Amino acid sequence: SGKIDMKICHLCNIKVPNQLSLEDHLKGSKHKQKAGFYFCNICSVMCNSPVTYDEHKQGKKHVQMMAQLN
Repeated sequence: SGKIDMKICHLCNIKVPNQLSLEDHLKGSKHKQKAGFYFCNICSVMCNSPVTYDEHKQGKKHVQMMAQLN
């Protein structure tokens, strides 16, 4: 069982080899800088406020992406 269970940070679009590495990444400055924004994992879109995030979720691109998932 030499399989590596890769973990993904969708916000930063990176893969790490294990949970400990993911936890280290989540504490890092690059991730924290991005985490100050509202991020849509489905569209990989960053919004700078709850209002723009809500507007994004009602937009054509997001609705189309959601339809493809269902």
